[in-house]
Formats: sequence, C-alpha cells, structure tokens
Amino acid sequence: MTALKKDRIRWVWRTCFVSLLVAATGLALLPVTGDMWFPGQDKVMHAATYAVLYALGWLSFPGSVFRWPLFVGLLCYGVLIEILQLLTGYRFMEFWDVVANTSGLGLGCLGIIIAQRFLPSVVLAMGGVLYLESELKSDLKSDRKSSASHNFDVRSP
Repeated sequence: MTALKKDRIRWVWRTCFVSLLVAATGLALLPVTGDMWFPGQDKVMHAATYAVLYALGWLSFPGSVFRWPLFVGLLCYGVLIEILQLLTGYRFMEFWDVVANTSGLGLGCLGIIIAQRFLPSVVLAMGGVLYLESELKSDLKSDRKSSASHNFDVRSP
C-alpha cells in the first residue's frame, strides 16, 4: 500500500473517530428517554462505545497495540463526560460507567490483538500497522524451519 493511500485511509478513520466522539458527547448529555431493553444495557453501551473508540483511535494513529496516550486520553474523556452529566441537573455521574468505559477500552485493545494475530491482512488493508511486523514474519519463518527439522519420536525412553 502506498504512503498516500495509507494517509487517505487514516484520514477516513480520523473522521470516524472524531465523529463518534462528537456523537457520544451529544448523546451522553441528552436527557434519558425510553425504557431499557435489559438490565445493564447502559453499561454494555458504554463498553461497546469505548471499544470502538479505542479501535478507531488506534486505526487513526497506528502504533503499538496498547497506546498509553490513547487509553488515558479516552479514559479522561469518559470521566469528563461523567462530570458534565452531573452538571446537567437531569443526568447522573456514575462510578460504574467509568468502569464500563475502562472495560471497553480493554476490549478494544484485545480486539486489535486478536485481529493482528488472526486477520493480519485485514488489519493492513484497513490501514493499520502490524505490531512488530518484521518480528512476526521472522517468527513465522523460524517456526516453519524448526517444525520441518524436528523429528518427533513418541516412544518412551
């Protein structure tokens, strides 16, 4: 993939990332209307939103799988949203929302690890960077060589 194409893809991911941040902020500050479909729905929505935010942030600014600035930045964003909800007068600040946000960030990181391990071509096609890509290739080559050179003997000594 050319550098120009990667830059274009990253701008698409960055647009999605910022759009989701804006949408999440707006929705978090609106009055709550309607019934929940199941108990804990609010926490599942928090976790899912933050998992997607982490994945979009990682695709927007690729690097190592666990990016401290991205993780901490999104965690602070979640705490800020909770404080803003407290100031609205019609929403409440909840500790468990912050826990759900943190869980979502962890799930987003885990999703990236799984995608890199099992779907590396998809990660690359989406503009992502394989973590330690050269080491991954060298590990695969050494695994092939070692498995071809081993003579497995199942007899007991």
